[in-house]
Amino acid sequence: MLLPLSWLKEYVDIDESPEIIANKLLSVGFEVEGIEYKGDDIKNVVVGKIVKIDPHTNSDHMVICQIDVGEEKGGVVQIVTGANNVFEGALVPAALVGAHLPNGIQIKKAKLRGVESYGMLCSGQELNITEADYEGASVNGIMILKDDAVIGQDIVDYLDMKEVIFDVSITANRPDCQSVLGISREVAAVLGKKIKYPSFDFVEEENSDIKDYIKVSVENKVVCPKYLSRVVDDVKFVDTPKWMKKRLTNVGLRSIDIFVDITNYVMMEIGQPMHAFDLDNLENKEIIVRNAVKGEKILLLNDSEIELDEDVLVIADGKKPVAIGGVMGGVNSGVNANAKTIAFESAKFLRDRIRKTSRKIGVRSDASARYEKGIDVYTTDMAMRRALHLVCETGAGKVIAGTFDVKAEDPRNLTLTFPVKKIDDVLGINVPNETVLKVLGDLEFQPEIVDGILTVKVPDYREDVDNFTDIAEEVMRYYGYDHINGSMMPAASITHGGYNYEQNALAGIKNSLVKKGYYEAITYSFTTPKMIKNLYLEDKGALADPVKILNPLGEDVSIMRTTLAHSMLETLSFNHKKNNDCAKLFELAKIYIKTSQNTSDLPCEKNVLCVGEYGANCDFYTLKGALDSVFEGLGVNYDLVRSKKEYLHPGRSADVLVDGKVVGYLGEVHPDTIELYELPLRSLVMEIMIDEILGTSKQEIHFKAFSKFPPIERDLAIIVDKSTDMMTIKKAILEKGGALLTDVKLFDVYEGDRIEKDKKSLAFRLKFSDPNKTLTDKDVEVVLDKILKNVEKVGGKLR
Repeated sequence: MLLPLSWLKEYVDIDESPEIIANKLLSVGFEVEGIEYKGDDIKNVVVGKIVKIDPHTNSDHMVICQIDVGEEKGGVVQIVTGANNVFEGALVPAALVGAHLPNGIQIKKAKLRGVESYGMLCSGQELNITEADYEGASVNGIMILKDDAVIGQDIVDYLDMKEVIFDVSITANRPDCQSVLGISREVAAVLGKKIKYPSFDFVEEENSDIKDYIKVSVENKVVCPKYLSRVVDDVKFVDTPKWMKKRLTNVGLRSIDIFVDITNYVMMEIGQPMHAFDLDNLENKEIIVRNAVKGEKILLLNDSEIELDEDVLVIADGKKPVAIGGVMGGVNSGVNANAKTIAFESAKFLRDRIRKTSRKIGVRSDASARYEKGIDVYTTDMAMRRALHLVCETGAGKVIAGTFDVKAEDPRNLTLTFPVKKIDDVLGINVPNETVLKVLGDLEFQPEIVDGILTVKVPDYREDVDNFTDIAEEVMRYYGYDHINGSMMPAASITHGGYNYEQNALAGIKNSLVKKGYYEAITYSFTTPKMIKNLYLEDKGALADPVKILNPLGEDVSIMRTTLAHSMLETLSFNHKKNNDCAKLFELAKIYIKTSQNTSDLPCEKNVLCVGEYGANCDFYTLKGALDSVFEGLGVNYDLVRSKKEYLHPGRSADVLVDGKVVGYLGEVHPDTIELYELPLRSLVMEIMIDEILGTSKQEIHFKAFSKFPPIERDLAIIVDKSTDMMTIKKAILEKGGALLTDVKLFDVYEGDRIEKDKKSLAFRLKFSDPNKTLTDKDVEVVLDKILKNVEKVGGKLR
């Protein structure tokens, strides 16, 4: 925020240098990013009077001027110029030899077409001033000064150009300091001075009533909890005072007309955005604060046409929107030179809604920037009174009696009471009670300490202060952080750094997959509602009821994902379209499951691993190898059963079971889904709910001695129905294998002419071992007999 020192001095008696002021502001939390010394870039430019003009003999457009610049500057000097608007007797800015101009030019003695020239006559552009700074500054040619200019006077002094301007950074938690007055309060407090408030008095027209001019109503008091309207009649477009123009220019605004200038001035001075409506342009002389109707359009002051929806708050007349609340007015809402009666608006809008609206329609303004940080009810009233004072002071109109004050919110009137010792407890130092009272008093907090209890009346404009910790912060800002030293800091115990179990487990999963040749992918957590249909999730409960984003950037990123599969398939498709022949990717990220239909309840976040691949040498078993690597690292045993997921190949996919519970799946993508996502044939995907298996991991690793005695291996070929899962037979084998059976592996599956058509042969290799003796064939045969009987119970028989 730009802060002119002269404006600041109107409210605070300041004797300190700008550098000291900047350091003081920094000490209380306001960084001064720069100081501009306006006018210091103009040197040795004075008021001169043209006493004689002679034609230039070697030029048809140049003239030779004799300029009286005063005795102290050398009397009459000769300056050659090509301007065609000069005349004898004119008072002009004359840059003498050695002068410096804002554009970096340094004036030297020169010969122009053979004639000596001892300076240069300046235009407004060369002095870096505009019409708002001085009437006539924008003329095409040399700037002609008014008769009150004194010959020889420094042009900077005459034009009142000297100014020191601070560029102050305002943090988001201090919306009360988005104004000259707000910063003045801080400067006054840090210097130990009293602040002088501007005038707010005004005179109302006798025998007048605002109800005879306008009707105001607020339909959405949640988004607009405070709306003030006052009317000014008998409008006169007087010239904006020079002092007001100068201040607006110094804070980066240009002068428009008296009423626009007053609203802009109040916004910069008080911090409250305002708007002035021409009553002749309002249908039915009515203002309605309401939500827009879908499809309504408005042409804004910046000439952009916006189509509105129900989420946008508008200021409307009896028929149409005339402004977007808190953002910008429409072209049909402004005040023009034909206006006879105007209505001032001063309102508070919900800051979150203004931020969303501004972002949605792509329009930002000085007003929206302030509303986004927050405007308090107290400032709304103050700004209206200040604007009406300026109307009366400048003679711009007559203030009609009465106010439309539509409100659902009053100033907080917050009073905090707590033991003053709590401030010491928070800060870790002892702050004298006298200091606490002085600091808070200087900040207008109205403090009182009785029997160790501090009572504080919080100013209405300090909505950032809620409890005793905020009060402690205010005291510390002004008491000084240099009072804190190491001996006063509380002791802290030393803790050991490092990953916890979950972090180690997740890192281990990633490392195991990288070693297998997979690359990590990272995709957005928000996705498209099309995911539900593409993956056949419509009847899958929570998976089909995602968390909806309230302010999405678009339809394709409007929900939080409930599965990683969609993102992985899209990523594989993207790589395939970029002519990547092979892709092996994984993503370990969160999914978001809705916990209730209440939008304020946070979703449940779960860690999920998704692996996807396609290309040469990629099949079901390479994906299973990745699964083996992950589960081996976690110390987890798993089983596989046939999967029934609609987007997986029915014969080349499986669900993953841990302790009998489905924790994921893996397999080839169904041909229909491959076509939908434009994937290559034989694309594969795996998804594992990591949070479901972390608790089953075997954390303790125990050493088991190798048997000294040789193992015995036996191969069993079991004939089963084609629909029988391998795991069914494997479980039957393990159930009766006892302590001697140390390993079971499937090594062959056969379907062919040698067995029945509806059957298949599963060949298992069994390993038997005893740590205490060498096994005999008889020992093994006893166990095999039990195994085969158990296999027969589940429908298998020895081939």
